[in-house]
Amino acid sequence: MSAPNATPAQRSPHAVSSWPTDLSVMIAERAAAVTLDQIEPAAVAAAKRAVLDTLGVSLAATSGAPDYIDPVRAFMRKFAAPGTAPALSLGTRVAPLDAVFWQGSLAHAVYFDDLCGHSHPSGPVVSAVLPMSYLTGPVDGPRLLSAVALGQDFTVRIVESLDRPLITYGWLSSLPGLLGATLACTKMLGLDADQTRNALGIALHKVSGTMQAIARPGSSYPAIRGGKDAKEAVISALLAAEGLPGDPDSLEGEFGLFRQFFDGEYDLDRVRRPEFLGSHVAIKPWPCAAFPQLFLTGISSLMAENRIRVDEVVRILVKGHSDLLPQQCAPLPDRAEPKRSIDAKTSIPFLIGKLLHQGTLGLGDFTPEGLRDPEAIAIAHRVEWKLDQTLLRDANELGGVVVEIEHADGSVVSQHTVTPLGYPDAPLSWEALVEKFRGCVETAQVPVKPESVDKAISLVADLEQVDNVSGLLETLFEGECHA
Repeated sequence: MSAPNATPAQRSPHAVSSWPTDLSVMIAERAAAVTLDQIEPAAVAAAKRAVLDTLGVSLAATSGAPDYIDPVRAFMRKFAAPGTAPALSLGTRVAPLDAVFWQGSLAHAVYFDDLCGHSHPSGPVVSAVLPMSYLTGPVDGPRLLSAVALGQDFTVRIVESLDRPLITYGWLSSLPGLLGATLACTKMLGLDADQTRNALGIALHKVSGTMQAIARPGSSYPAIRGGKDAKEAVISALLAAEGLPGDPDSLEGEFGLFRQFFDGEYDLDRVRRPEFLGSHVAIKPWPCAAFPQLFLTGISSLMAENRIRVDEVVRILVKGHSDLLPQQCAPLPDRAEPKRSIDAKTSIPFLIGKLLHQGTLGLGDFTPEGLRDPEAIAIAHRVEWKLDQTLLRDANELGGVVVEIEHADGSVVSQHTVTPLGYPDAPLSWEALVEKFRGCVETAQVPVKPESVDKAISLVADLEQVDNVSGLLETLFEGECHA
């Protein structure tokens, strides 16, 4: 760990002058050389799951986040250039870069995309690489899976190398996603190590996203951020392919990623781990932010054991160590009665109220009607919160949480949760993921024929055998039932 009050020159034991080359060399050489058979099976499986999950939650966003997606849809209809790439639910083909922006804007809009600790690895990665096949020509399944595995790995690698949670530096959890997506795009293009390093150096200057976006209700940026990240990733890789130089020391340079964004507080051994880290990625069972999933998992366990008498609940205490706890619980009037879906997805009291009232939590709970649920809101107003630093486990994990529920007769039940449902230690099965995908597609603004849904699932399941991955988008696009 770096000294908390160290000067910038002292913070990192591996300052620039102590290394002849930047870590970007290692990352670029590895990406350029790797083939699918060199990637661990668990990471390949994670990449495959990411493709299906990202497509599903993106289709759900076409109807499930109107406050944010309707303006993007209007923008696309006015300004997107005609082209060859399908724009799902728009009923038209657009230029590939515009398709990337549209797909990326959908990927996180309903807060249902996958996650790993303080990152969302797959949304920008998958959104960037799928439409890229309309720029590159035919791309087979093994190359796509290799690209997604690289993008997931790099995103997770950045976050897990930090000495403390990414969000405590003031950055959104989406920040490393642009770099992960850029690396994935270089693989899709078949760039060599020098070109790949240049792409990362170009992408560095588009890395952004501050916690101001979720510090208070109201911002739309967290919903559509993937569109900007995915498009910038593709542009960075394409420019590098044309020979544009990028900053060579994009990771460890004086103003590179680790020093400029994270005060040089990172662990070199964690960055240089040889295994692929996509196997650390979790699939969400509920369409809301990452941190509340811990509390929802705990409450679900209590409900499954019939330990909660919902009609008699008078007080709910939630405890955790993260600064996200006060941000997502206070002020209580706003968090118990959120006015917009994106705010509801980070409002722990509202989410708890919904789950306790209904026993489930789904996409329909974030519609305008779903937000006006008096019984759930009444329960939400009984939620209190307390920071408890003893619940901290690892600096780059969300940590454990505790839920205590008090009944009218004074009896209290509690649950300590350290692993949310859907995480690698408690994973969703492939069958559960397929069920989630089908549920997401069913809520899409434009219906998709059942046979097309079945075909898309089969294509993803057998991606290693697919000769041209553009068939995946084509299957969903051609299966849409436009009026």
